[in-house]
Amino acid sequence: MKETDQTRADITSRLAELAGELRESDQQLREEQRVCFKQLSLEASEAAISEDRGRRLIQSRLDELEKALSQGD
Repeated sequence: MKETDQTRADITSRLAELAGELRESDQQLREEQRVCFKQLSLEASEAAISEDRGRRLIQSRLDELEKALSQGD
């Protein structure tokens, strides 16, 4: 009976250790995921800003062409 109790205690201890390792691993993965999502969000914002700048530049050039054409008439 003593041997069974010791084995049970060893298994319980090892399970607790493994559970702790899993929690630590999960926490690290969540932190890495958070960082990745933050980076993705920043990249998406930069892309949107770049797109808006390009759109405004093209619109400005079109306005200039329209003005030049209307003055040429």
